[in-house]
Amino acid sequence: MFLSIYVNRVRIFLRVERGRNMKFVHLTKDEFDSFEEKCPDSTFWQTSAMGIYKEKQGCSLQFVGVKEADMILAASCIIGYPTIGKMYIYHALRGFLIDYTNEDLLRFFVTELKKDLQQQNGIYLHFNPYVQYVQRDKDANLVESGFNNQKIIDTFIDLGCSHKGFSRGFDITTEPRWTMVLDLKDKDAPTLLKEMDQQTRWSINRSLKYPIHVKTLEKKDFYLFKDMLDATSKRRHFDSYPLSYFEDMHDLFGKDTIELVMACLNVEELKESLTKERQDYIDEKTEIEKKLEELPNSKKFTKKLKVAQEGIDLTTKKIQEANELKKQYGSELYLAGAMFVWKNNEAIYLLSASDENLKKFMGPYAIQWRQIQKALDKHMTRYNFYGTSGIFDKSADDYGVYEFKKGFNAHVEELIGDFELVLDKKRDLVYRSMKKAQAVLNKG
Repeated sequence: MFLSIYVNRVRIFLRVERGRNMKFVHLTKDEFDSFEEKCPDSTFWQTSAMGIYKEKQGCSLQFVGVKEADMILAASCIIGYPTIGKMYIYHALRGFLIDYTNEDLLRFFVTELKKDLQQQNGIYLHFNPYVQYVQRDKDANLVESGFNNQKIIDTFIDLGCSHKGFSRGFDITTEPRWTMVLDLKDKDAPTLLKEMDQQTRWSINRSLKYPIHVKTLEKKDFYLFKDMLDATSKRRHFDSYPLSYFEDMHDLFGKDTIELVMACLNVEELKESLTKERQDYIDEKTEIEKKLEELPNSKKFTKKLKVAQEGIDLTTKKIQEANELKKQYGSELYLAGAMFVWKNNEAIYLLSASDENLKKFMGPYAIQWRQIQKALDKHMTRYNFYGTSGIFDKSADDYGVYEFKKGFNAHVEELIGDFELVLDKKRDLVYRSMKKAQAVLNKG
């Protein structure tokens, strides 16, 4: 018993001593970038580039962290949204660059950050850590003996943060709490394809039968994706993005991080392929007819003759359809498009668009298969299909999208959620009271 008391006292002493050596600091952009680039779990939200993007939209921007001697232990990009009376709502985009399991460090950082933002007219701090809550499989079921990060949530609550709950659905004011990720670690393309659902494999293989080219767009051609996204947003009832968004993201992050792709089908190549296929059926039919002259009662060759004729008829019809497509769309058919973010060990499939009238060519599957193989070539371990609502039954508006992502054998990831830390109770009361008043006025 006495030994246990002694050990605990030593641990407390060491923790206090370590805490005395830690300092909360404001970092330069270069210091922050140097630390962020070494963090394997950093996402593109937690970069100076994203902070600069927000700054261009009218937010304040600062980089903060914790140092011990000259070593940075934690950091965060903090943006401030100006409100009434020169007060600010602060956001740490996707949380902090920190070891969330290091409770001493986490407590020190949050405590000191609160003090710092209080002095900068802060109302409250919002953050949504890029940390999983519990382990789930592709059907969203809990994995037996899987991890559970409830302790991190408890630490934040103990620090005075309010947890916004285990939400489901989509909220345009924050990043998704539910995502779907394909694990690429120690996998190759044939294995990944084999592990996909049968329907997904069929769709990929069907897309490979067409002369589809998945092209990376140059900045000058971003409008092609933007136009398709506008049409898709109207059809699916979500907000699109201005062209400037894609251009700014490209300029700030660089072409190695931000990629817009389009699945394109050349009509002339399609016609050449179909013409060759049709000629093969014609040649086959000729050979079968010769066999039937020798064996007129052969059921085998009679059946083959029927199949060959059906092939001729079908390819003839497809050639006619290709001619009609050329009249309607021109020589190049844009089937689908997508925006990807390549960061550290993760590829993120952020946005998508498609032409509903050309869905039989399986453009989205052609894009996904090309990009999955690209992620393997880049030795990435995670292919993030990104947001899902967290509602995993057929009543969900996005159930079809969930099934599409699930078909690639992506598992569900549930993040720990959003938090708010009130920085000043009086400011918070004033701000929320004025918001309520404004809401009443708007209704009137």
